[in-house]
Amino acid sequence: MKVLVTLALLSISQVSAAAPALEQKSLLGGRLSVLIPAGFTPLSPEMLQLKYPTTNPPKLAYSNEAGTVNVTLSPLPIPTTPAQVPDAHRGVEAQMRAAYPQATWYGSELITLHGRQWFLLDVQTPAADAPVRNLVAGTSHDGQLLVVSFNTLAKLESDWLAVGRQIIQSLQIK
Repeated sequence: MKVLVTLALLSISQVSAAAPALEQKSLLGGRLSVLIPAGFTPLSPEMLQLKYPTTNPPKLAYSNEAGTVNVTLSPLPIPTTPAQVPDAHRGVEAQMRAAYPQATWYGSELITLHGRQWFLLDVQTPAADAPVRNLVAGTSHDGQLLVVSFNTLAKLESDWLAVGRQIIQSLQIK
């Protein structure tokens, strides 16, 4: 019995040791509050362009040292009022489904965070080297579409997906 209790305590301490500490960050001139894992650093503009070689890379991305887990912030020049968030949800989902027809979808819904409506997409997309799990949240901010995403290599989901959900749940527009 003593051995079982010791093993259980060791398991609990290993699980909690694996979870990173989260730090509150204030972004967008203090208008967005979000939790970011301690030790994550902003990617340089050169790294942003390299990691996100699209015509519209995120404005800001925090990443772990290996670049395998990221939190990105993308204010997009797409006019969006709070009443248009459901339309933006349908539009972003349709774009992702068209861009990634082999993606595995886990969810697509409208949620309320701190009194504001957001859309949330949960999808695994193929990438050049390995599949990536994406939690993509979007809302209206200053009349435009704001998209915040959490991305992790699929092979790291067991360590990071719960953290990603915490990050998304922490989103608060002031």
